[in-house]
Amino acid sequence: INLRISTRVNVSRDNNLVALPSTPSDQAAIVAEAIVRAFKSSTVMEGGIPMIDQDGRPRPVKIEVDAGMTVEGSHNIVGTESIIADVLRNRHATYLKQ
Repeated sequence: INLRISTRVNVSRDNNLVALPSTPSDQAAIVAEAIVRAFKSSTVMEGGIPMIDQDGRPRPVKIEVDAGMTVEGSHNIVGTESIIADVLRNRHATYLKQ
């Protein structure tokens, strides 16, 4: 069984604010934990994936999670929602002072 999951974030151009629910590594961990829980909770009786082959040997499971990030351009900010909220508050305060 081979699973490849991508939570990759690609940002291009300039002046983007990208709010993520968590850090990329936290997101990868969340996805991996969900996969493990799904495997543990699924059984053949429930219509799940059989974890042994026809000879009774354990089936190998390979899970790849790509949590990479590519940011191209200038003045881009990528962070958690609280970081983006701080940036917006600071920008608003600067705007009001002008």
